[in-house]
Amino acid sequence: MRKRKLFRFNKLGRKSAKNLKSDYYVFGLGNIGIKYANTRHNAGFDVLDIVAQKNEADFDIHAHKGACARFNLNSKSILLIKPQTFMNNSGHCVLSFVKKYNIDLDKIIVIYDDIDLNKSALRIRSGGSAGTHNGLRSIIYHLQRDDFMRIRIGIGRPDDERDLIPFVIGHYPNEDLDLMFDCYSKAGLAALETVKNGITSAQQKFNSKGI
Repeated sequence: MRKRKLFRFNKLGRKSAKNLKSDYYVFGLGNIGIKYANTRHNAGFDVLDIVAQKNEADFDIHAHKGACARFNLNSKSILLIKPQTFMNNSGHCVLSFVKKYNIDLDKIIVIYDDIDLNKSALRIRSGGSAGTHNGLRSIIYHLQRDDFMRIRIGIGRPDDERDLIPFVIGHYPNEDLDLMFDCYSKAGLAALETVKNGITSAQQKFNSKGI
């Protein structure tokens, strides 16, 4: 059941919304299309699927180059956003939201995969460089700032010296599915913990080294 709940491909709605002003904006990075569904590089999309499912929200809104789902957590409104621009142009979607709603960057959380972290590791940071991640590089380029929160999900590196691209856009082996489902679930909880109690609390509870 776990495998089926996480590794699935959702049809995204095209309903538009005039006002998506929210207290927090959580961007999960990935590539659109069935070809890339549930690959390592789509960790951000899959985390948002888990969060949306747990909070009975649907990605039925399309706005500012993103597929969106909304829900409330206590008294705070949260907008989950999957950029529909392909990974390397993620910044177009983020910037569009920032400009439209005049968003303070401390209200943005970006969730994405990281080959420089051990498999299933989580790292929560309030800023920093893009490292090797093209999606994050696009966001920093378009915002011209890097002081926003991000949740990095470790996917590890291949044991051999093969090209990293097929690895990153490849699927997890069956023996890793439960491990990564737990990791993705914790990443989603870390985002919500940040909304409720701040980044320091999220770091203390969810930062981990992985395996």
